[in-house]
Amino acid sequence: MKKLIYFLLIIIEKILDFFNIFSKLKYNIYKLTLKYNLNIGILQQLRIHRKKHKLVIHCIGDSHVTFFSGRNSTQKGWPKKSFDKYSFLKSYWFGAVLAYNLCVFKTRNKGREKLLYLLDHILPLGSKVLFCFGEIDCRAHLLKQAEITGESIQEITRKCVDRYFSVIKETKERGFEVLVYNVIPSGILENTNKIQFPYYGTNLERNNVSKFFNKYLKHKLNKYNITFIDIFDKLVSENYETNLGYYLDDGVHLSQKVMPYFLNELFKNYPDLLRFRKK
Repeated sequence: MKKLIYFLLIIIEKILDFFNIFSKLKYNIYKLTLKYNLNIGILQQLRIHRKKHKLVIHCIGDSHVTFFSGRNSTQKGWPKKSFDKYSFLKSYWFGAVLAYNLCVFKTRNKGREKLLYLLDHILPLGSKVLFCFGEIDCRAHLLKQAEITGESIQEITRKCVDRYFSVIKETKERGFEVLVYNVIPSGILENTNKIQFPYYGTNLERNNVSKFFNKYLKHKLNKYNITFIDIFDKLVSENYETNLGYYLDDGVHLSQKVMPYFLNELFKNYPDLLRFRKK
């Protein structure tokens, strides 16, 4: 009887999702969960009994995660549905979440709450989860904090990566297969407090911070055999100046010109995905 109920719930989910209703329902349940700290048993049962697609990589992160949608446009923020081009990549935009803050609750964008809800209630255990955070930290915050505190930029960056890595490690320990995407080079603007995309420091300074961020993060990931996808050097000149030819008009987010670089690195680590190369 229980199996029949679970089967019917899955069928209902598929129908609602087809009409883009289920995403709204999940969003309302998600808001109630955050407000009243509820444990939604129905979604848990759906998560446990839903057939897992082993060849789907769930990409979570800040606005740069919309790159994995395969489109030259910003997707809607999760839990609204993202229109993903590739069947093996599913993107979840959490908002302007900092890598530094992903380990704490009650931040402005509630990044940790969103992550834990996704892991605990939506994704099947054992799913592949790609982390894409840190560009905002490197572009707008780390150099500024080093100047304010008097600490070296290397020490400030290590502290940020350590906090970020604690969440990556936690996710792996929860039973998920984790991979991590590099912080990309920064745009070329300098020292602007533009509300949407603030910058601090010069392009070269920020890119050097991002390079160190990636290097230190990769070092920590290697100790736990966690895959790191790094295409940073393909996006900069020999002098570490950002090549804006790879970026959208906003000068911040990558265009789909870069997708072949990412896919080549991805296929090296997941050769089973090669059959999707032409799709």
